[in-house]
Amino acid sequence: MGGRWVTDSVPCIADSGNHLSCVNSVMDTGSHECPEISEDDLLEMMMERSFTEEKPKDSRPPKKIIPRTKLCRGLYNRYCVLDVKEVYAPREEKHLTITAQPEGEDTELCILKDDWVGLQVKPGDLIHLEGNVKPPNTWTIDKDSGYMILFPDLLISGTSIANGIRCLRRSVLSEKFKVCDKGSRQMLIGTMLHDVFQKATSCGFDGDILQNLANQSVYGPKYLKEM
Repeated sequence: MGGRWVTDSVPCIADSGNHLSCVNSVMDTGSHECPEISEDDLLEMMMERSFTEEKPKDSRPPKKIIPRTKLCRGLYNRYCVLDVKEVYAPREEKHLTITAQPEGEDTELCILKDDWVGLQVKPGDLIHLEGNVKPPNTWTIDKDSGYMILFPDLLISGTSIANGIRCLRRSVLSEKFKVCDKGSRQMLIGTMLHDVFQKATSCGFDGDILQNLANQSVYGPKYLKEM
């Protein structure tokens, strides 16, 4: 065998009749002969190697999962999820270990029940909780009380959520490529009215001012393409 690199994780196998030849993990620059072994022996060797060899330990320090953002309690609380544990007895629940401290101390427990169990939460996610806290610092979110907002800093419109019911990719594509959404007359009027109202909150609601703002929206280039 000429100069060839063979990895140490997958042995190189060459068929030679009823036997298989195994090439050890070496950098060959000349010829190298290997003893022939049967297929059963090779399979047994690979199985033993897969289940008995210990993987090298990662010497890197553990990654800090708490994001660089403000965490707090109270009315506008923002928690960071430290750990997620699924419990199946007596019924399925999801237990979240959360904290409002940047150092990860003073943890609390959030228990998700009923339909909330299917929520995809992982360590490092930011959440906002609404509901009653029972001692010792335990939130319970179920179908009867409380709710949780995942990624409270991310604003998603109701239209995007509705578009994702039938196809999860549609909402993403609609946000990236606006041409995917076919506008309607009702949507255009609603968007223009919202724009006029938003500007009127700072300019005033007098008749002349509203008429001027409406003319700017109708004759401006912003909505010309949708018309």
